[in-house]
Amino acid sequence: PLQLGRAGQSSAFGHVDSMGKIFELPVVGVFEDGVARRIGNPASGTSYESSNPKVLRILPGGLLQIVGNGQATLTVTNRGRQATLDVDVNVNDEPNEPPIADAGVNKSVKAGTRVKLSGLKSRDPEGEALYYSWIQVRGSKVSLLDANNSEASFLAPTVSEARTYRFKLRVTDKKGADSLPAFVEVTVEP
Repeated sequence: PLQLGRAGQSSAFGHVDSMGKIFELPVVGVFEDGVARRIGNPASGTSYESSNPKVLRILPGGLLQIVGNGQATLTVTNRGRQATLDVDVNVNDEPNEPPIADAGVNKSVKAGTRVKLSGLKSRDPEGEALYYSWIQVRGSKVSLLDANNSEASFLAPTVSEARTYRFKLRVTDKKGADSLPAFVEVTVEP
């Protein structure tokens, strides 16, 4: 079985499984052409079911959340085929609500402009400090500075027509609980 957490483990950022932690389960399918492809996203037709939603909760977008200690069987279904994974959760049972990421509002900028992405409105229900992770998910690659800070930035590239760049923000609290992702789009105009 997949072991999540150890009660009483130290809270090192990004390495602790804790109550409220949200994570993705990598799912791979081997297709008729013999190629293995990631199919974890519900858009690929994959669905998840937890035998014990008081231990492991299924969230929108194929994300999983630790909500209690115990055992659960996770069933993953895609194109009529199923696989199961036994999960054993043993985390510090101190209550912890996941933080909420806020990536700010969409914006339009001119090419050559320094663009600031702001996660300053992100928050944690318990008021704990947050760790930030910005990732570009759409558009030609830009050099994202300060991707692990509350505010990241990049230089809007030269474009011949309007282009949209999309960024994802996830925040994590000191106990290791992750937010659902928040997205912001930046349209760069010539």
